[in-house]
Amino acid sequence: MIILRAMKPGEGELPKPGWSARTLGAKCNVDIPITEDGCVEPEMGGVSVSPPPPENLPPIRLPRELGGRGKDPVWELETDELSDGLVYRPDPDNPETHGFIEPALRRDGLRVVLTVGGLGAEYDEPRLGLVWHVTAGGRCVPRARL
Repeated sequence: MIILRAMKPGEGELPKPGWSARTLGAKCNVDIPITEDGCVEPEMGGVSVSPPPPENLPPIRLPRELGGRGKDPVWELETDELSDGLVYRPDPDNPETHGFIEPALRRDGLRVVLTVGGLGAEYDEPRLGLVWHVTAGGRCVPRARL
């Protein structure tokens, strides 16, 4: 399944990692709750994404050239390319237009959040394999593995 997220372009052919709604990353205790012992749980939230078409994105994220108010290109991810550490879960409140990339198992919250944010190379565990490419905004780039 393909999922979409509007994000700022980063270096090379990747979205910009970070902790805002316009970058690749989950905000601790905003997008995903962190337990008292510093862990994250499955089915509690994560990075917001939408299934196609791009018009499923919130108007503030949908690029202007597609009729929205967003400033960033739309990036596409094939959920089959997520590692065992991450899963896509449709939002139970709005499954047709919204979902989450979230941990598949209870995990160290900092490690998951940093890995989703594109900074996982600083840790011993393997990166969690997010593969994105631009699908809207007038250009398309090849997929590149984080």
